[in-house]
Amino acid sequence: MLIDLLDAELPTRDFLIPGSNLPVRQARLDGMSSLVRFPPGWARPRRGHYLAGEEFVLLEGELSVSGITYAAGQHGWLPAGTLR
Repeated sequence: MLIDLLDAELPTRDFLIPGSNLPVRQARLDGMSSLVRFPPGWARPRRGHYLAGEEFVLLEGELSVSGITYAAGQHGWLPAGTLR
């Protein structure tokens, strides 16, 4: 499964998203795409936004963003400037 690549085959880096409580693990796939693993209990209580839009597919678990909860297999799109 793709998410297993974060643990074994792709070069990864751990980093703390500003305003979040735990670091995430990222593997770059190309210049614009990444796999990101959010650990259990991850939260970002401070609201913010990005200058670019974000598109994602959730591979496992759940993720709540801007009042919407996404489940495994769901696609999400956040336009540039979306407060979350």
